[in-house]
Amino acid sequence: MTHFSHIDDDTRPHVKLEELIQHGRSLHNLEMFHQAQTVYEQILAIDPNHFDALRLLATVLAQTGKSADAIVYFERALALDNTNPIVFNNRGITLQQLKRFDEALESYDQAIRLSPDYADAYNNRGNALNDLHRFEEALLNYESSIRIRPDYIEGLYNRSVALNELKRFIEAVASYDEVIRLRPDHVDTYNNRGLSLSALKQFKEAVLSYDQAIQRQPNYAEAHSNRGIALNELGSFSEAVNSYDEAIRLNPHYAEAYNNRGISLNELKRFEEAIASYDEAIRLKPNYPDALTNRGLSLIELKRFDEALESYEEAIRLHPNHAEAYWNKSLLQILTGDFINGWEHYQWRWQHILKGYQRDYRNPMHPSIERYSDKVFFVYSEQGLGDTIQFCRYAKIIADKGGRVVAEVPKPLRSLIASLDPRIQVIQSGDPIPDFDYHSPLMSLPWVFKTTIDSIPSEKAYLSIPKEKKDRWSKRLGEKSKPRIGLAWSGSSQHSKDMHRSIPFTDIEVLLDLPYEFHCLQPELRQDEYPLLQAYPEVKTHFGMLEDFSDTGALIEHMDCVISVDTSVAHLAGALGKEVWILLSCIPDYRWLLERQDTPWYPGAKLFRQDEKRDWEDLLIKVKNELALMLSLKAG
Repeated sequence: MTHFSHIDDDTRPHVKLEELIQHGRSLHNLEMFHQAQTVYEQILAIDPNHFDALRLLATVLAQTGKSADAIVYFERALALDNTNPIVFNNRGITLQQLKRFDEALESYDQAIRLSPDYADAYNNRGNALNDLHRFEEALLNYESSIRIRPDYIEGLYNRSVALNELKRFIEAVASYDEVIRLRPDHVDTYNNRGLSLSALKQFKEAVLSYDQAIQRQPNYAEAHSNRGIALNELGSFSEAVNSYDEAIRLNPHYAEAYNNRGISLNELKRFEEAIASYDEAIRLKPNYPDALTNRGLSLIELKRFDEALESYEEAIRLHPNHAEAYWNKSLLQILTGDFINGWEHYQWRWQHILKGYQRDYRNPMHPSIERYSDKVFFVYSEQGLGDTIQFCRYAKIIADKGGRVVAEVPKPLRSLIASLDPRIQVIQSGDPIPDFDYHSPLMSLPWVFKTTIDSIPSEKAYLSIPKEKKDRWSKRLGEKSKPRIGLAWSGSSQHSKDMHRSIPFTDIEVLLDLPYEFHCLQPELRQDEYPLLQAYPEVKTHFGMLEDFSDTGALIEHMDCVISVDTSVAHLAGALGKEVWILLSCIPDYRWLLERQDTPWYPGAKLFRQDEKRDWEDLLIKVKNELALMLSLKAG
């Protein structure tokens, strides 16, 4: 908030001019700006050097958007008297409106020099620094204004905004709370407090804060839209759409609300409606790369891949460094088999989903590297455990080319990845890193080695489990009386696509009446699944015994078949060369390509895909039929 000052107790002796100036001030206070301007101009027609008329005319011009004209009158006033801090403060605001920030800061400095306890000047100086994105300095100025006036709402509110910009969200919420304590009807505070709570992932509390804003100002379109964003994060997609609809009703030109509405509609699998919402956002805001990028996601869900690619490319044309557009484009290219371009564009992840996590080492690996012998190559995990299992295979290529490889992996994978190749030194995350010549995250190696579908380094089994660990698990399991099926029906609930890849246990139940010995390969369950599983004693669990992935691998080695959703268990079974059936959503993760029932990444895998109905029920019936067939073949 910016605070103009225009009233003080200064007087002039001339009676007629004094009456006019008081009349002008009265109109000014009533925000009858044009009438006040007329009065001030009348005074200057009588006395061109009337200081109050000059400074007040300058102020009213600035308040009505005539900033360039206002500066002229401020300069005329200062030429007569350069000791008035109010003039310097208001001149600073006007210079700030003209984006002449350095001059604005100098003007505020002059105001503060003349009046060291001038809270408005400190607050306004903070606003200029905020506009320059110098948030730390802005915060210091807001703090100064509050020290002078502890109940200064503008300073407290602006301090809260600066804290939010500095990502000091807990402090921002506390600061917004102080504003609310002093002024419970401060509507913007409730809205922006919701933004800070959302940044803290306290979405339920954020919704309540937006509700407070809307209760006080029902036509607050931005609060309705922000409420929708928080509801979307909570998975309340239908309610989120309702919030966006209200925001759009209040502001039919609200492009951002249309874009966010599209995101929630996409989650509801209402893809055509989502695309229509994105299209409206783009119509209202033609240079809107975010909406184009989101539109591409919905087009992919409808298998309109060429249109999706065009949408990403248009986003990139508008914003050549739009990392999310490049990232989504890369996933689409890999999914549709364009590995060369896809893996190259996959490097944009460091500016998007992994922004801030890229390691700043010298000599990164690059496709132009020719000499491998006598060089040390450091490769390391970067994303999920399944990704590490899938892409660690590339470390062998480096070793085959004569390079010495050091591979850093998460602790749960260390003993497993150590089986990859005796030439590879495996360390766990956090261990000291030896000196090296080149480095690469594991998932950049398909780009380094110019991988195509036909050149994927594919072996039936490239990882193994020590015999002693397999024997230990053989004793635990006891003698086998039925064929054993390993099951993994869900992955991490924190995964961004969990709702698309995990299957409720209640859907898995359809398989459990077959005469198999089922084993849960998951180290834990969702909280609501434990009581459900108790009704199925034929499903053996091993909670607390799967200490790391070599334990899970040893258990898998004793299975006749593994059935898994797209999670690390599927990759582990594939890397061990076991028969694994992988259950995929209609539009799967990029690595599984399209249509085919096999995968070049794991020769022992069979893929089961959702159809366009996008439910697991029909897919699991197919799995059950395959299991029944397998049973009859074994019996035969």
